[in-house]
Amino acid sequence: AQGYSTGDPLTKVTGLNVEVGGTNNVGFLRNSQNALPTANINTNAMVLNNTTIGDTFNFDSSATGSALIRSDVHEVILDKDITVGATGIQNSLMQAGNDGKVTLASGKTITSTTANEFYGMTAGNFAGAGGDGKKATAENKGILNIAGNKSLGMAIDVDDEGINNGTITFTGTNGAGAYNTGTFTAKSGSSINVNTPGQNSIGVFNSGTLTINNGATITGTAKDATGIYATGGTATNNGTISMTAEKAKGLVTDKAGTTTGNIINNGTVSVTGTESVGAAALDGTITAAAGSISASGPSGITLYTGGTTGGTITATGGTIDATNGAINVYADKGTIKFNGATINTGSGSLAFMKGSNGGIVNFNSATTANIATNGTAFYIPPTVSPIPTTPTYSAFTGLTGAALTGFNNLNNLTLSMSPNSNLAVASYVQTKVSDLAASSIGSLVATVTGINYNDYLLYKSELTADAGTTYAQFKKIALSNSSIINNTNLKLQYCFLSFVNIFLLLLSLIHISE
Repeated sequence: AQGYSTGDPLTKVTGLNVEVGGTNNVGFLRNSQNALPTANINTNAMVLNNTTIGDTFNFDSSATGSALIRSDVHEVILDKDITVGATGIQNSLMQAGNDGKVTLASGKTITSTTANEFYGMTAGNFAGAGGDGKKATAENKGILNIAGNKSLGMAIDVDDEGINNGTITFTGTNGAGAYNTGTFTAKSGSSINVNTPGQNSIGVFNSGTLTINNGATITGTAKDATGIYATGGTATNNGTISMTAEKAKGLVTDKAGTTTGNIINNGTVSVTGTESVGAAALDGTITAAAGSISASGPSGITLYTGGTTGGTITATGGTIDATNGAINVYADKGTIKFNGATINTGSGSLAFMKGSNGGIVNFNSATTANIATNGTAFYIPPTVSPIPTTPTYSAFTGLTGAALTGFNNLNNLTLSMSPNSNLAVASYVQTKVSDLAASSIGSLVATVTGINYNDYLLYKSELTADAGTTYAQFKKIALSNSSIINNTNLKLQYCFLSFVNIFLLLLSLIHISE
């Protein structure tokens, strides 16, 4: 299409009807016009609107691998709502190739909720890993409502650019709001939403350069949804990522072939739900540079390294928060480093947990962990496995250097303990007051501040108040579902400490240990 020589090239076009069927076809194409002298080319945007477009402008049910609108040069703007019905797979409603640009106008909506592998807007030809050396651009200023299996709201190839200035809502399965291998920017005021009834989908997949600007949001309510999933390149979040669903994830880095993902967080990341994870480095790196990362809910985790090899998380600033039974820090494999961030552990939550697969938590510089009432600093995993129906105890003499292997540079850690918080929790153990009185995290070089906190919380355990122990020593030990053997003249003012959220925490820990 070339059209009118000044202004909108489609000025004199009205009632254009297009129906795309078959394989690898294009309904409306703005081509490169290489045969025309430069002076004769109208470079203004072509606008497809209610006047330009007729009653029929869509795919038919046979379309596969086709595009309804494509621009290979300059810009085509869609200024009309279009709803796509049942059609084939791998169709794109708006496609930019070569040096072209496609734009969905503000206030306009593209809807496709029945077709699988449908792409709302794409930039690039996706011909190979090296790209074509040209820059195609897709910009959303309107609303993309996309569903189906393996569908994508926007897809950006290597060398090409995607811009979200509007809203992308994805309600399908195994897909993404945006898929980026080139350069993608979510502008301030824009939003990407991964919502029910779909599941196992992603706000933005990245292996290129991704920027979420301050004022931009990624949200999710779908089970197993992820805010940003990166297997290459660098993603930077300056905005807000908020995921509220079972097994939701905020940030995930992983590996694809020889490349690994890298994510930098300067904004806000929050996840709420059972087994939700704020930031998970399965490979690659995550840097918590500023802002906050938080998890809330049973068996939730704020910072996690694990997976096949385990990646690296470096917290250089901001806050790392856990509430309602979540865990601040869990290193199963890989390394979690602290170089300036502050850790806040809420009631019923746990600050630090290390798996049995070589994970490391390194306090590289001065780090403060604030432990709220009914919160706990360290988890000591039971040596009894599997967890017995009838309690079977293992001997326990308190925290030792061996129990904290993998927690490096503890001298840089300060634990600020609230009343009735716990330094460590142990379960299915058999121990004595005198043994626990002689051992605590304070004796293992970390700095502990606060009053009326407990050295230990024992769950489904057996505690002996042995001869010579004192009430002052005993009251530093909290008990839940545990028994006491009194072999001394210890005068008890109380023998059981009840914590509002302690069962929530312990159930979370047992689930993660299994």
